[in-house]
Amino acid sequence: MEIKETVLYVLPLFTILFLVIGSMLLGLATPNEAAALGAVGCIVLAVIYHKGITWQIVKNTMSGTVKVSGMMLFIVADRLRSARY
Repeated sequence: MEIKETVLYVLPLFTILFLVIGSMLLGLATPNEAAALGAVGCIVLAVIYHKGITWQIVKNTMSGTVKVSGMMLFIVADRLRSARY
């Protein structure tokens, strides 16, 4: 019984490793595409393994991430613009 629990515990890790490294080694994806596969795989595994996570929570989290990333982009763009003048 202990081996079954261990396998179920490490299965998500090996799934993500295969998605990222395996897709690159097999020539199915570039490093950027493999990173995207890993990110999507993590989201899917989080929804599957943690029953409290709903698609609404994932949607809200992604929305917040886009807002923060957008703000950071504008800050960097403004700093680059200010540095030139």
